[in-house]
Amino acid sequence: MTARQAQLIQAARSYMGARWRHQGRSKDRGIDCGGLPWCASRDCGWLHADMKAYGRYPDGKSLRAHLRQELVEISFRELQPADVVLLLDVIPGVWPCHVAIVADCKERLTLIHSSAQEMRVVENGIDPSWEAKIVGCFRFKQIAEEVGPWRS
Repeated sequence: MTARQAQLIQAARSYMGARWRHQGRSKDRGIDCGGLPWCASRDCGWLHADMKAYGRYPDGKSLRAHLRQELVEISFRELQPADVVLLLDVIPGVWPCHVAIVADCKERLTLIHSSAQEMRVVENGIDPSWEAKIVGCFRFKQIAEEVGPWRS
């Protein structure tokens, strides 16, 4: 793992336990899933356009377009710690409207995300149920040029 990947994961984990709040962008006042990648990258000193013009259930097409504009789209096979995944919501068939930062714990990939169901930022292992919800994978441009294969 590169220093930038570790820096982003550490920044994301610093939000663990912060309460969920729609369009929130603060550890103290709350944060939503879309805010977590942008706040963690901001905490690393990386500037990205934030997307805050969305309803409680954002349009997945707009969210995917925003991720493609701000990050580098990658394949699922390339997924590494510090990447961002776009996921289907918990309700099957709904547009993708949830994002998470990939991390690792004991050589297993995990997701750090602000969960509306759990009402806080949590970290979950990527099991088959989470993997089935992943519909897009993205990498911060600051990391894209310096990473090699994970577990090389």
